[in-house]
Formats: sequence, structure tokens, C-alpha cells
Amino acid sequence: MRVLLRRRITQPTGSIRFALWARFEVSAEELALIDRYHTRSSYITIEASRRDFYRAGAIGFVIALVITGLMVAMFANAQRMNINGLNSQPADIPVWVALLLFFSLFLIVTWAIYEQLRLAIRISDMLDGREFKHKSLVLMARRERQVIGYGVAFLHFLEKLQDWEGTEVITLGEEHEPALRLVTDTYAPA
Repeated sequence: MRVLLRRRITQPTGSIRFALWARFEVSAEELALIDRYHTRSSYITIEASRRDFYRAGAIGFVIALVITGLMVAMFANAQRMNINGLNSQPADIPVWVALLLFFSLFLIVTWAIYEQLRLAIRISDMLDGREFKHKSLVLMARRERQVIGYGVAFLHFLEKLQDWEGTEVITLGEEHEPALRLVTDTYAPA
């Protein structure tokens, strides 16, 4: 397995943003293991996923409310004509239709925004390639280091998948101290 990284600088609105594209390149045997155990949609990390979901929900609520309000106002002003075209009366949209429209829009917009905001990383993201953007160079350097760490963890995961359904006996000793540091101090220097 290899980790592919591509760095670039973007200036979409005049402010500089640092972008890092990362991808895990796996062999055919490793890809067969991933497909065999259906782990493609599993998460490598779920950092800040609840916060991202709440932010997407708040933004999605506002957008769905505005679009639903515009649709209801548009239908309230529309005229419904009879067959002869002589009689016209306002077309009222039922409340249940407006609520159905609102909740449908809310779910769709929230999901779409969450997919753009989320920091959680799926295995499929890294197999297909994913771009991370930051305004800070330090945060981008940290993200690069994290992606390399995720690659090491994913490599260990692939090794474990080879005998996934077997039983393994581990005798704990001094050699497991680095594992304790990995669990307790995630921001320690490498």
C-alpha cells in the first residue's frame, strides 16, 4: 500500500487556501480483502462528525425554510383557472404538502452540506482520493501528518483482515508501550 499526496495553493476569493489531496493506493489483493469484508463504507476516523452534522442541519434548516417559503408564496399567488378560463381563484397549498416539502428539502440539503463539511474520513474516500482544504498552513501540515498516520493504521488494518476470522492471543509486555502512548497522547510529536 502507498499513500499518494498532492499539495496545492488555491485563491478562490482572494484569500489563500491550502489544499491537500490524499489517496491510498492498494494492491488487487488488498482491494479484494476490502470488498470481501464490505469495509469500503467504514470510517477511518470520525473526528468532529457530530459538530459537522449540527452545522449542516442548521444551514439546511435555513435553506429549506427559505425555499419552502418561496414555493408556498409562489403557489399562493398563482391563479387556478377553470375549463372556460372565466373563473379564477387563489390556489392554496395544503399545510401537509408544505411540511412534506420542507422536511424533504431539509433532509436532502442537510445531507449534501454534511458531505461537504464533514471531517470524518471513510475508507472509500481514501481509496478514491479526497481533498482537504485549510486556511492555515499549520493545520494543513497537521492534516498531512494525520493522513500518513491514517495510512499506517489502515495498513495494519489490512494486515489484520488477512486472518480476520481467526483467534489471536496477545501476551502484553513492554513492546506494547507505544500502543498505550498512541491511545493516550494523539498530538505527541512523531
